[in-house]
Amino acid sequence: RERDTICAIATPSGPGGIGIVRISGQEALTILKTIFRPKARVKSFESHRMYYGKIIDPVGDNEVLDECMAVYMKAPRSYTREDVVELQSHSGYAVLKRILDLVNRQGARLALPGEFTKRAFLNGRIDLSQAEALMELIEAQTEDERRLAIRGLLGSGRDELEGIRDALLFVLSHLEVAMDFPDEDVEIVDEVALKERLTSEVRKPLEDLLARFEKGRVFREGARVVFAGRPNVGKSSIFNAILGMGRVIVSPVPGTTRDTIEESVDIEGLRVVLVDTAGIREKPSRGMDEGARKGETGARVEDIEALGIELSLKELERANLILVVLDLSHELFPEDIDIFSHLPKGTPFIVIFNKIDLVPSVKERVEEFDGILREKSSMYKMKEAVISVSSKEGTGLDALKGTIFKTIVGKDALDVLRQHTFIPNQRQKECLKKALAAVQAAIKGLSERRPMEIVAMDVREAICAIDEITGRGVQGDLLDRIFSTFCLGK
Repeated sequence: RERDTICAIATPSGPGGIGIVRISGQEALTILKTIFRPKARVKSFESHRMYYGKIIDPVGDNEVLDECMAVYMKAPRSYTREDVVELQSHSGYAVLKRILDLVNRQGARLALPGEFTKRAFLNGRIDLSQAEALMELIEAQTEDERRLAIRGLLGSGRDELEGIRDALLFVLSHLEVAMDFPDEDVEIVDEVALKERLTSEVRKPLEDLLARFEKGRVFREGARVVFAGRPNVGKSSIFNAILGMGRVIVSPVPGTTRDTIEESVDIEGLRVVLVDTAGIREKPSRGMDEGARKGETGARVEDIEALGIELSLKELERANLILVVLDLSHELFPEDIDIFSHLPKGTPFIVIFNKIDLVPSVKERVEEFDGILREKSSMYKMKEAVISVSSKEGTGLDALKGTIFKTIVGKDALDVLRQHTFIPNQRQKECLKKALAAVQAAIKGLSERRPMEIVAMDVREAICAIDEITGRGVQGDLLDRIFSTFCLGK
């Protein structure tokens, strides 16, 4: 199956200027010659040269399907290191589907998700970590995600991982010599030296890589920022203002938002999912009274509002950061103070004083609110920052976005992003954890002078875990699972 000629549409679906059908395998050039008619006569197709012509159906009276640019890339100078042909036609569902069907009829089977990249890996063009970085690059939504992905695609982690692997192989070779010559009178293995090598050249680098994952994961995974506050304090207005569009209906009537609403936004290169929630207040009863059973509107509205509040409270538990919104143009309500009792302990939060455009003296009003909240809520004192804004006029929004970024990211994560070229992903982190556990067992075995065979098993296990990251010796099932998450045509 790995030797089949495969084909797929390599561009997103929908109308566009160009759509690409990609073919890879031994029959790619033969298929090109069968269905493509270059405008100028061609004796033989040169590699890496663009040709203009038409796609024709050789079975249907040479029907012209579309004008086309075609390029042939001779192995091994191609993405898959096989013969590759790309047909660049006009984009559109009908055109691309007809061309793909035509290529399929000529003997190329439809590619599985990620199969082109899988072949690039199997043929030695890239390692497994680079293949994963490629998919991350395709899915990158912010500049920081793009930066991390391109570093991985360029092989930034290989040198570090190979250094760790070389140190493990050095230790293993000495252990195997000791096992091969157990009856020698001289001491072959220096346990202290091997322990020091495992500690300095393996354990510490592994711990550093795992620490990078924890500190830098926010740049790869993004962050979830949830609004909290009683009804009608302006949560939705701030939500819309940050997005720069009217995503949520805004009304002076309290409780307009009944459900949670999510949108992604790029804040200083960080992908942030903003979550607007229903106003939190004393929950109305969800009991179905006689009026509700008869279908009266009022009872149903209360039931829906109670559901909305429950969803809001669940979102607070999932948040990486909470934005507590208070209305500076009114006195503090008991519900405003009660909001802080619902905040999960350990989750950072920012307090936003909204509607400053309606307040004569913002400074005095903020000081008044601050004093009351300090007295009434011990949780309020745990806030990361206080920001005063006007969602209507846009005042303070830049400061708010900057504070969101700094609170989520922190100095440690920024340092990791700037100083290190390789930050592991979730799968790689699990491999690193297995390697670290095996190395710690090997160090302990040397300290306790356990049999060399046992220590060697631990070292081999660490090597296998490192090899899982780069794909050296990885089994087919794991490869299928990884590449099945890729898009078609890549």
